[in-house]
Amino acid sequence: MKKSFSKKTIKKLQNYVYAYIDKSTEEILYVGRGVGNRAFAHIPKYNKLGKNVKIDILRHGLSPNQAKRIESTLIDSLGFENLDNKVKGNKSNIFGRVSVEDIDKRFGSGEIFLDNFKHHVICFFPHKALAEGHNYYDACRQFWSISHERVFEKNGNKFKYEYALLCMGNFVEEVYKIIDWFPAGTTHSSRNFNVEKKDDLKRLEFIGQIADKKIRNFYRHKSIMHEKNKPVKPIERGFRYF
Repeated sequence: MKKSFSKKTIKKLQNYVYAYIDKSTEEILYVGRGVGNRAFAHIPKYNKLGKNVKIDILRHGLSPNQAKRIESTLIDSLGFENLDNKVKGNKSNIFGRVSVEDIDKRFGSGEIFLDNFKHHVICFFPHKALAEGHNYYDACRQFWSISHERVFEKNGNKFKYEYALLCMGNFVEEVYKIIDWFPAGTTHSSRNFNVEKKDDLKRLEFIGQIADKKIRNFYRHKSIMHEKNKPVKPIERGFRYF
């Protein structure tokens, strides 16, 4: 098998989408995107596993954004659970595969303006955790490099920030009542907390529960807007206080 492209090929390919295919079954094992010789990056892993694979270029001559969209579409179509990919495609939780019922819920359920918020909330944008397939609750609540002083601030005998909004883009998918905060990785979870640097030890996570029906109906399944036709800009991986 080839181990690299020629310089002329790299120039012609530009950004591309590729697949690793099991030669014995013609089953697609992995979908990726890249430039240059990125397509060959996983060959050593498959060799160690004793799998005889071939690499097909599925689309080429693409812009970076086109490659991201095509990769995400293919992963959604083939099924993330059927591939060796570790994460879903770029922004798949926002633009990816979704039922007609859910897409209509997302885009047809109305808007909520910041000036109309009735509570202090923290909006979480856990796009990476959701792309890795984690459940909503653990994706929303965990491993944040967030201000200790702000989250423990009290309004009377309650936390100032009572609710956490799980956001996909500027769309509120779920609402949790915050019960308490703990050091990251110290509560039961479906996720593993990996300490990569000293500052990670300062990260926090909350425990909570689904908000009551009245609060949930006020925020959930609405797009957060600054004002008419001006949606709140989502953060790729982070949070915002409101």
